[in-house]
Amino acid sequence: MAKDEVFRLKAPWIIVGLRKEFGLTLEQAAAVLGNIGHECAGFTLMQEVNPVNGGEGGYGWCQWTGDRRTKFQAFAVARSLSMDDDAANYGYLISELRNSEKGAINALRSTETLEDGVREFERHFERADPRYKAYSKREAWAKKALEAFSFHPFSLVDVILGTPEKGEDEAEVDDDGAIDGGAEDRRGPLPTADGSPTSSFAKALVDRALAELASYNTLLERQSPLRERIGEYWTFLGRPDLDGSDHDVPWSAAFISYMVHLAGAGTAFPYSAQHSTYLYRTINDRLLKKKVSFLGYRPNEIEIRPGDILGMNRSGAAEIDYDWAAHHNDYKSHSDIVVAVDGAEIHAVGGNVGKRPGQIGRKRFGLKNGKLVNLAPRAQQTVFVVTRSYLS
Repeated sequence: MAKDEVFRLKAPWIIVGLRKEFGLTLEQAAAVLGNIGHECAGFTLMQEVNPVNGGEGGYGWCQWTGDRRTKFQAFAVARSLSMDDDAANYGYLISELRNSEKGAINALRSTETLEDGVREFERHFERADPRYKAYSKREAWAKKALEAFSFHPFSLVDVILGTPEKGEDEAEVDDDGAIDGGAEDRRGPLPTADGSPTSSFAKALVDRALAELASYNTLLERQSPLRERIGEYWTFLGRPDLDGSDHDVPWSAAFISYMVHLAGAGTAFPYSAQHSTYLYRTINDRLLKKKVSFLGYRPNEIEIRPGDILGMNRSGAAEIDYDWAAHHNDYKSHSDIVVAVDGAEIHAVGGNVGKRPGQIGRKRFGLKNGKLVNLAPRAQQTVFVVTRSYLS
């Protein structure tokens, strides 16, 4: 991993968050990231090394020092978060900019160039020792933030994170009302796949999904530690205000996005809070014959293997057509990760499945009347796209 890759992964969602919170221009939001990148070495250094004025030194994204460090710690503790957590750092940054440091936002809004934004934010928010202003370095990080944003799917539509869908249960249930997934003792262990992952990335994705299932499958979304784990999914997508207690906000796309991220996709995947956003991208990349890392196929075009991602309608909703989906990027849907293939049956793991409240669970898919469907008797789910990774 390149030494600035962590920064390039996190900068886009923070930019989107800042713009939504404060109505900033892209350059103004990047100026904030320029200062943050310099202060914490691109999110790789939380504790200040050799504090300038002695004492504990600075801590966190912004190297909060003295009384601000104490308040940051109290903010994190009150929310049962580590001071290293993105949710704690982002949350406290927003809190300061809304309250005690709102003058920094006002000063930033008056700027028109990236360079002026970097300087104004440093003067009013960071207030570094005169010996360590290092504006050229702060500007370099700001430019990296802009570059990361320009290549990131978030830049396609500014609300791509989105407004997560509300109010509709994603439940997939079997005929006795139990969750179609999770209960390993009810269906027995997963079979050994007769197909193998097509790459080390695909294997890593399968391993991540199975590890998540093993860790949390007995828990409902509102129960700890799954509730907090769902918060990590959302924080990655720039929504640290959400966790498993937000029952009206489906989190299955956040689950998929975070598993793909943990498996090592870097910036190659169009992460989103909506399945339809990344499915639209992978379908069109396939149709346009682009040489990219994720392509979306019709289910009958490829032999499905572990590591593929199945896109389908919500349980009980109308089926979705592949060609229709190629022209639409905002509709309700669901996805699961294929973890094993057992002859004619495909086993998958997904998030926010089951009767409310949702959980992480597993499903079985197979062919019926020429269509790939969820085999749970009352599921009424049909796969319309299979996303495959070509990462090594």
